[in-house]
Parts: sequence; C-alpha cells; structure tokens
Amino acid sequence: MRTLIFTLLTVVLSCNMLSAQNQSCAESYEMIAKVFQNQFSNQTNNISNPNIYNGIYTLKYVLKGNKKRMETTYNNCITIITHHDDGKNEIAVYYPYIKKGYTYVFNQDSQKAIEEMRKGKIEKTGKTITVLGYNCDIYKEILQNKVETPDLVSETNIINEYAVCTDIALSWSLEDFVPGLSGFGFILKSTNNCISTTKSKYVNMDSHISCATIVTSCGERNIDDSEFEIPSDIKMYDSNEAAKIMEENKNNMVKNDLWNELPADDHRFFDNLSDDWNF
Repeated sequence: MRTLIFTLLTVVLSCNMLSAQNQSCAESYEMIAKVFQNQFSNQTNNISNPNIYNGIYTLKYVLKGNKKRMETTYNNCITIITHHDDGKNEIAVYYPYIKKGYTYVFNQDSQKAIEEMRKGKIEKTGKTITVLGYNCDIYKEILQNKVETPDLVSETNIINEYAVCTDIALSWSLEDFVPGLSGFGFILKSTNNCISTTKSKYVNMDSHISCATIVTSCGERNIDDSEFEIPSDIKMYDSNEAAKIMEENKNNMVKNDLWNELPADDHRFFDNLSDDWNF
C-alpha cells in the first residue's frame, strides 16, 4: 500500500510540473494548460482515491512573489501554496462547491527525498518541437522502483517527457521543475506515464496512469493579493480530513452532474510529444 501511494504521489508531482519552488523572472504571471488524464487497470479493487480523474480538464496557474494559486476544473479545486525561505511550503486546498478545505505543510526534507529519487535520470533526446511558437528541446526521464517483502511485491516504471523552452521571458530554474535539468527555461508540454504491478494478499493489479499536459497560454498580468486568500465562507480542516473532503466534493459533483469522466473503455494515452494531440 505504501508503495502504491508513493507511486501516485510521484505521478502527481510529475504531472503538476507547474509547482516548482523558485520565483519567475516576471513579477506575476498567469498560465493556462490543457490536461488529459487517464488511469486503467486489470481489475476493480477497494483502493479508492476520489482525486484521481479520467478525463480532460483545464489547469489555471498564477504566481506572485512567494505565492502560487492553481485551479483545476474537473474537481473545482483551488490550491494555494506559500513558499518560505526555510524550505517549508504551506498548502491550502479548498472546494468552493461544498465550502470545505484542508491545510498541510510540505517540508524541505520531503522535497529533497523526491528530488534525490529523480536526480540524474533525465537526458536530452536531440529532438525538438514547437509549442506556442517557441522552439523546445525534448528531454526524457525514466524512473524505476521495485519493492519485495514477504507480503508485497511491487514494480513501478515511470516514463516522462518534457518539451523545454529556454528562449522565453517566463524563465524558471529548470532544476526546480525536474531535478537533473540545468539552466533556465519553461516546460510547455509534457507527457507522464506510470506503469505498475502490485501483488499482495489483497491486491493483484496491473495499472497504467497517464497524464498529458500542454500549455495553451502564458503571460504576465496584474494579480491582486486577494486571489491568494481563502474566502471567509470556506471552513478549513486539518489534512487528516482530506480524504473525506475530497470524497464529499466528488459525490456532490456527481449528484449535480458536474463530474464528467471519460467512458470506461477509453484507454487512450499519450507518450510522444512530437504528436499533435487531439484530446
């Protein structure tokens, strides 16, 4: 179970390439991306995560100073991240439909563990593509993890590709996007595929989680500080309540025909940045 959770966390962090820690050269900016996300496995099991979604959605991202705000349309979720000089990140997640949310802290040790796991696993392919009129170099990252215990055997292979532009005004330290990259630039298109096998007394599962992201617009804009404030009618809880809140939000959206996923037999995935994606 721990390995499966680790796998999902790694993919989420990979897909959310927009959550790097350092500040942009621009004082404040907004970026909008289109995301295709899909997960399928060889069985239905009792492991449930209401925040996993199979479908197409928009990701809106704004930054000002040490604060970031992300909006995802599929679950009507808003995430506000405040970065501190000591490496601590305060994170608030809330759902306007049910007027509930939760907070947690992501510390430097947790970030370093993830960075260490990923470091040195990426290489430049020599291929290029054009995104939003910018020339991008393609990088490929392969991560592997295998765990064997008397009660569990789990093997995970994660293959990520990134279209990196270094000739763009909104340049960030690429090391903060993907450990192993160097210099300054921006990731305008990415594909992330996680293939895993988990076998235990309770689970015998092969799964494939796929996420494809392409930036559709980006640029500087004036951002008011109020965009990083939690509305007064939102009740915030400790992160121990996160699973319950996510489940309640999903159930509410399903009840009101707001949760729109792909058909169960739609097993598309995207693993080639050079393709023109038709979500």
